[in-house]
Amino acid sequence: MRFTMQVPHGRRLAGGLALGAMLLGSTSAAVATTRPATTPTWVTTQGKVVHLTVIAGWNNVNAGFNFDGGAHGQLVVTVPLGDKVIGTFKNNVNTPHNVVIIPYTTPQPSHSVTPAFPGSRSPLPSFRSRPSGPPRSNKPQTVTFVASKAGTYMIICGVPGHALAGMWDTFVVSRTAKVASVSFK
Repeated sequence: MRFTMQVPHGRRLAGGLALGAMLLGSTSAAVATTRPATTPTWVTTQGKVVHLTVIAGWNNVNAGFNFDGGAHGQLVVTVPLGDKVIGTFKNNVNTPHNVVIIPYTTPQPSHSVTPAFPGSRSPLPSFRSRPSGPPRSNKPQTVTFVASKAGTYMIICGVPGHALAGMWDTFVVSRTAKVASVSFK
């Protein structure tokens, strides 16, 4: 018997009979290994241009309050210092969300904050109701900015209260990175 289970961060746990027996209530010990799952390509680098896709509500992690399946800072996007970032923001859920890159701060902000880089904020969604349902908030948006200052920043949802609810991740501008990357911590 082979068992594969989707877990947070887009990774899969794989195990054999021992894991299956443990899940059925056995007290035997099991060792599970992790391997990367097939995930969307969220970041690519072409020369000095980084293409980044940020999807709000990508899966059910943190009750859907996540970016690309990461919440509470677990997703780490690293870009080289000086690169131009062209970001596409998409919202997979009907809850209004946006994306803003801000200086790293704790506690997380409860309200909208000035972006760390000019152009690193998508517009706040409209809260006007459509005649047939919830606010329209899932139209893809583009943000464009230059990662002009090395350091650690936050990718947050700027809708009041959403960052406090864990809808934030980590954005690093690196002096040493040659290409952009995404990882989970």
